[in-house]
Amino acid sequence: MPCIVGLTGGIASGKSTVSRRLAEHHAIPIIDADAIAREVVAPGRPALWLIARAFGRDVLTADGALDRPRLGAMVFGDAAARARLNRITHPFIIATMAWRLGVALLVRRAPLVVLDTPLLFETRNLLPLCTATVVVTCSREQQMERLMTRADGTLTEVQAEQRIASQMPLEQKAQMADFVIDNGGTADDLPEAIDRFVMAISGSVPTWFGLLFLRPLRAMGGRS
Repeated sequence: MPCIVGLTGGIASGKSTVSRRLAEHHAIPIIDADAIAREVVAPGRPALWLIARAFGRDVLTADGALDRPRLGAMVFGDAAARARLNRITHPFIIATMAWRLGVALLVRRAPLVVLDTPLLFETRNLLPLCTATVVVTCSREQQMERLMTRADGTLTEVQAEQRIASQMPLEQKAQMADFVIDNGGTADDLPEAIDRFVMAISGSVPTWFGLLFLRPLRAMGGRS
């Protein structure tokens, strides 16, 4: 029976780094919600038209693409606006992820597939599909530092805090997940932590054994 793993984390927690290693070093198919979220709002797609209708044409650039910084400024500090945006985009994202999951399982016959989604526990739409869940964590201070570094001057501290606060706290996600990869250590530790997780989820013991006796796996990791 295939194993479907829900991979989640918080902004700047290192989830994408974990996802890349799972794909590149373990050849595990990754269905990336963030990448799909960008696809569904491309010019000419229905979701982009619905966003422009809901938030005004000011959220579009001169060439008709989504102005992400402008839209982000509108929704990250406004829970109601963010919920309205999610109601528009999530059905398109979920449908695309479900289609690609079907291809991975039925066409590629992959024994293990990862659903990489930042809002796994917030929306709960994909949880019924998951055999197991894993969250990538770090401290709030590390999230803030990494996000500001990654933004390279394009975000203020207030905007960075708003983005972190828009998601469920990592501590709460860790309590809900079957496995935890702690990315609060050094960069050299993270690959080993990821490899230990893969061994736990797809090793010689059955998945149900891992869920009963190995949860949560707390592995020291590194920076994103």
